[in-house]
Amino acid sequence: MKVIKDCWTSLGVSECQYGGHLFDGANATIYVNHWLAAFGGFDRNFYRRNPDGFVGHCLLVFLGVRRFDLIATPYVRAQGRVVWQDPVNFNYSGLAREGISRFEMEGSLQGFASSVSILVEAQEFELRILEEHEPARQS
Repeated sequence: MKVIKDCWTSLGVSECQYGGHLFDGANATIYVNHWLAAFGGFDRNFYRRNPDGFVGHCLLVFLGVRRFDLIATPYVRAQGRVVWQDPVNFNYSGLAREGISRFEMEGSLQGFASSVSILVEAQEFELRILEEHEPARQS
């Protein structure tokens, strides 16, 4: 796994396909399956890249969290229209109070027709780029 600190400005997080998320009371981790934009040659750090230049298979890690809100709004297609369902809200509070930065993301949930909005207020950000077969199954 590659760990890169303070690289938020090299990433575009407006169309990501997100997977699971974890919050342990102090730190938040969000899996990005695909559709993360990486600027200025930063995409060369990633194993997973699509023909459009988007990357994935990584973790967005926020250290020293004060606030973590994830809102997923599912939708269905009916008679050629998009019908939005009630949003599902995940709201978490941490103890951090000083040196806070605001991180905002959008996209969808992997495997679900949805729109996702994420807000994290935290002290630090780091990107953890997973290798080809990571995490590997353990027998």
